Amino acid sequence: MNKNPLKKQQTKEKIFQAFFREYKQKPLRKITVSAIADNACINRCTFYEYFKDVYDLLEQAQETLIHEILACLDQIKEQDNPHKFELFSAFGQNILYKYGEQMAVLLSHGDTGFQKKLLNAMKPFLLEMLGIDDNDIKTNLVISYALFGITGYITTLYGSDTSITNQEAVRTLQKLMVTSLSQLPDASLPIYLYAK
Repeated sequence: MNKNPLKKQQTKEKIFQAFFREYKQKPLRKITVSAIADNACINRCTFYEYFKDVYDLLEQAQETLIHEILACLDQIKEQDNPHKFELFSAFGQNILYKYGEQMAVLLSHGDTGFQKKLLNAMKPFLLEMLGIDDNDIKTNLVISYALFGITGYITTLYGSDTSITNQEAVRTLQKLMVTSLSQLPDASLPIYLYAK
């Protein structure tokens, strides 16, 4: 049976959402295909049309999430704006709103593979936005520190009962990033970032 591509994408998204609901509550080894299928209101056969097993689902969920975040970053790069860094606030709010909880779930389960993939995907963008070269060891250390800080912040934000808006969360995160990145010898951070 040849399904409509939109229908296939919607079904896959339902499975991803069901998986995240399960993964938020229990470790991966305790998640079953049956539980995901029940949660997604599909049958097990439909699950296997898209994924080999729960581990394949996890891998595809990670790749999809990183791909979607990079697509948002590419939209910023395509903007004809000499101060592209100004778009970071809107980007940050959008990312937290759309993907924050999913990132926190993946990061909080100790999956260092996902964290590495996410950081490796974001690093070139950050270096380009700042206009710096990563050949210097100090630059690499500071950028890594800033990016690990972002992932730690997101994990803590969604793992706590505090309720702050995405806008507040992004403002705080931006301050932390500026503090970290100001340690770079060749970083020319936009002055408006310091005032936030």
